[in-house]
Amino acid sequence: MKRPLLLAILGVTCWVLVAGWSFGKKETPVQERFEATMNPPLSANSRLTVAIREFSSDQEVQEFAQTFAQGGERGLEKAFDKTKKGEFRIGNEASMPLMMITSSAEGSVRKLSLLGKAPTIYVEGFGGSMSTGHRGYPYTFIQLEVDEKGNGSGMLILYVNLTFDPQGRMSLKPMERQTFRLVNVHKQ
Repeated sequence: MKRPLLLAILGVTCWVLVAGWSFGKKETPVQERFEATMNPPLSANSRLTVAIREFSSDQEVQEFAQTFAQGGERGLEKAFDKTKKGEFRIGNEASMPLMMITSSAEGSVRKLSLLGKAPTIYVEGFGGSMSTGHRGYPYTFIQLEVDEKGNGSGMLILYVNLTFDPQGRMSLKPMERQTFRLVNVHKQ
């Protein structure tokens, strides 16, 4: 009788500790949020939503390049699994994490480059739904060009493979026919 009761108390105690630790983690608040319309539309709902929580420093980007040089795609994937700078959502699909977000200015235009995990999208057609896969192209690349009010345009490459050259510069290889123009980009 004592042993089952002791095990139950121990189990509840462990659950409370783990739950407290999990729920106690604070997520960085959203700094900026953008919405855009994908053209051509991917599905019935062509809205793209981006939430930026944190920007990547130049040092972080160089560390990703070094990680790629040492560990290849697997090493880079492991490093990306440890970072979350925001999230994006296409239509009503699940939110996907953004692992790298950079910002630069060219005159009065601000250019945001965002790299996230590629989603599995289900599109309707031919009497059913079909998954658009991403084998070998595990990332999504989003580029926004906005003015000082946060309005502008951009592009989205749904499935892209990322590598770094020996000088540490990013190289993106898109999957065929997976590039979308972003129109009506605006800051929320």
